Amino acid sequence: MYLQSLKGYDNLVNDFKDSYKGWYNRNQSKELDITNKELIMYFSLEKGFNVDMMPLTFQKLVKGSNVYIDQNIKGEILSWFSDEILKYILNGTNKSYDEWHSKLGNAFVVKVNNELFKDKYYPMQYGKAQKLINMTMKYLSTCDNADKYEERFKDCHMALDSKILDWYYNEVRPDIKKSYRKSWSSLDEISYFEIQNDIREYCKTHNYIPFVQEWPIWAEYMKK
Repeated sequence: MYLQSLKGYDNLVNDFKDSYKGWYNRNQSKELDITNKELIMYFSLEKGFNVDMMPLTFQKLVKGSNVYIDQNIKGEILSWFSDEILKYILNGTNKSYDEWHSKLGNAFVVKVNNELFKDKYYPMQYGKAQKLINMTMKYLSTCDNADKYEERFKDCHMALDSKILDWYYNEVRPDIKKSYRKSWSSLDEISYFEIQNDIREYCKTHNYIPFVQEWPIWAEYMKK
C-alpha cells in the first residue's frame, strides 16, 4: 500500500503508477520496494532527469553546437543522487527536511554544472534540482511499502512545475504581478523556498498537507 495519507486519491495514484511501464517491462515482478536502489535509480534517472527535468530545455553555451550530455557522467551523478535518497528513506535526517533538501539540491546543482554541463551548457538553477528531488519523492510515495516510511514524507514539498505555479499565483499569491512571476526551471534557491513557505502557510490555514494536496491540484490544473 502506498502512503496512508494518499487514501482517497486512489485513481490519481493508480494513473500515476501506470506511467512506470519502463520498470514493469524489465522486471518480472511489479512490486515497488521503496528501498530498492535500482527502483530509485529508475525514478531519478529515467523518470526524473530524462522526463520531469525537461532536458531538451537545457541551453547550450553555443547555440547549434555539436555538444551532448555524457551518459556515463550523468549515470554516475544520478547513482550518487539515488544513494542520497535511499539514505534519507532508511535513516531520515538529523536536520529539518528543508535543510536536507537544500543540501542535496545544491550538491546536485554543483555536480551537474561542474561535471556534466562544464563548457557546454548554461548553469543549472535550483529550480531544476527541486523538480528532481520532489518528483523522486512523489514516485517513492506510491511504492507498495511506502506506508512503513510515512514519516519521511510528512514535510515533503510540492513539486513545482507550470501547473502548480499557475495554482500558486492564482490562489496563494495573486498579488504578485505577472512581470515578477518566474518559471519553475529558473528559480534560485531563495525564490524556491519563499514559494514553498507560502504554500506551507496557505495549506496550514486550509488544513491541507502540501505533499498530499499537490495530487488534486495538479490534476485540476491539467484540465485547464
